[in-house]
Amino acid sequence: MKEVTMPKLAMTQETGTILQWYKNEGESVEAGEPLLEVMTNKINIDVESYVDGILHKRLFEAGDEVPVLDVIAYIGGADESLPDPSMNVSRETTLNEPADAVTNQTSLDNKDEPQSRVRATPAARAEARKLGISLANIQGTGPRSRIQREDVVAYAETRVSESTTTPSERRTEPQENQKRVEIQVVRNVERETTSSQIVPYRGMRKIIGQRMAESAFQAPHVTLVREIDVSETIALRSRLLPIVERQTGTKLSLNTMVLFATAHALTKHPNVNATWGSADEIVQHDEVHLGTAVAAPQGLLVPVIHSAQSFSLAGISERVSRLVQDARNGKLSPDALQGGTFTVSNLGMFGIEAFNPIINSPQVAILGVGASIEKPVVQDGNVVVRPMLTLNLSFDHRVLDGAEAAMFLQTLADILVHPDELLVSLHA
Repeated sequence: MKEVTMPKLAMTQETGTILQWYKNEGESVEAGEPLLEVMTNKINIDVESYVDGILHKRLFEAGDEVPVLDVIAYIGGADESLPDPSMNVSRETTLNEPADAVTNQTSLDNKDEPQSRVRATPAARAEARKLGISLANIQGTGPRSRIQREDVVAYAETRVSESTTTPSERRTEPQENQKRVEIQVVRNVERETTSSQIVPYRGMRKIIGQRMAESAFQAPHVTLVREIDVSETIALRSRLLPIVERQTGTKLSLNTMVLFATAHALTKHPNVNATWGSADEIVQHDEVHLGTAVAAPQGLLVPVIHSAQSFSLAGISERVSRLVQDARNGKLSPDALQGGTFTVSNLGMFGIEAFNPIINSPQVAILGVGASIEKPVVQDGNVVVRPMLTLNLSFDHRVLDGAEAAMFLQTLADILVHPDELLVSLHA
């Protein structure tokens, strides 16, 4: 029986998150065939099988965060059986920490406790050694109750809180302290009766958070906001809706119209359709690989419409519909999530008019689309009601100046305010 382990792709990598399995238990797999997709703190990769056989057991599922080099699955022949689970504990201990390191550590709780049998990540063990804490007293919140670094820190903070009262204070005011304890106990009971719950910050949620934080802190964001009249776009959509539905089986949405217009506006502004390169360089792309943010059950996903500028409006509608469906069903291929050069995030369906979207690094700009809302506007000296749409363009000020970003937004606004002109130019 062969073990499949969580790969270690960088010196600083401690864990990997399983995004999806390509094989179910009992299915055959060939050497070199993709087995699962893994997300690290930097990239998404496919993990390929290195042997032929049958996937007998998956020890973790999509969304689980697993320490590097831990066993995540077993592949073997049809007549082979799974190893004794107790063998895993022994092996994980060997991989995570040398025996001499365990025996040399000093514990303030109990020096004789067999910490080598405790399931913990390498980071948790290192933190425990630094703080002088026994892992045996900590309840893990990771997969299969594995102790995480956060668990060690939380336990240490609890100990500090409990030790803030000095021994002399405890001796001189026993009754008062007893009251404090009783009050505290009552408060804790009250808290336990509420509906609050602690949700571990890990897996895809943690990866998304890290990427958003990196982008927000590294790229100086500036957001331009422009409100436009989309009367003609909505009228055009109504005329094309039955045609697109007949051709593709999908319903043409206003968001699809925005994606279509964005793809063609980007072709005129390669400085916006750009990404950071690996050597402090800015790469301007000829092709528009347009990402569209999707709120999937497992978290925020951004599937990409590659070469979006080459699609017809019907083609964009069909492609977006399929990507959104795959994202919500957890069936996106790794290729569908890679290579984006610009992202559109639409919160209009939730009634949001305007917001400041965070750039999807390494891209240099992102478009946030709000709700189309009918408002009174002045037109030719008269007050009329028009459907108004808010466009929010966040851009990296290291790469783009405000005027450059504003010119792109101007191009996009012109297309959406007068969409017939775009259709004519495409067929000229």
